[in-house]
Amino acid sequence: ESYPYQLGLLLGEEVINQGISGETSTEALSRVKRDVSDKNPKLVIVQFGGNDAAYQIPPAVTFAAIDSIVAQVTGAGAAAVLLIGDARMLGPGYINGFREIAERRQVLLIENAIDPIVQDPGLRIDDVHPNAQGYRIIAQRVAQAIKPLL
Repeated sequence: ESYPYQLGLLLGEEVINQGISGETSTEALSRVKRDVSDKNPKLVIVQFGGNDAAYQIPPAVTFAAIDSIVAQVTGAGAAAVLLIGDARMLGPGYINGFREIAERRQVLLIENAIDPIVQDPGLRIDDVHPNAQGYRIIAQRVAQAIKPLL
C-alpha cells in the first residue's frame, strides 16, 4: 500500500525508496552518491523541503543541497524530477526556489501531487502522512507526470 509500491505498479518498473523519515536535504546530500547515483537509476524523484522547514533550516541552505542532489543525479545519467511536498506548509518562497532549480537544471517539477492529501484528513494517518488511499492518489499523479520521461 506504500507510495513507492503503488508507483511501481502503475509504471511497471521497480521503484526503490531511498528516503529516510525525518531527513533533511543536507543530510541526504551526504549519501546521494552511495545510496542513489551508484545504483544507476533511470529516474530519481527528489522530494525535500518539509523537514528542512520544520527544522528551520534556512531556505538558501535547503536549495543549495537540493540543487547539488539534482546535479549529482543528472550528472550520473539519471533523469531527475523535483516533487514539492505540502506547498501550503512550505510557502511561496520555497515553491519559487523549487521552480528556479527545475528551470536551471531543466528537470520536471511536480507541484501538486501531495497538496490534496494534506487538505483531506480522510487521506492521512496523522497530520502529515498519507494513508493507503492517499498514497494511491499520489502515485497516480506522479505516474502520470513521469511516464513521458520513461
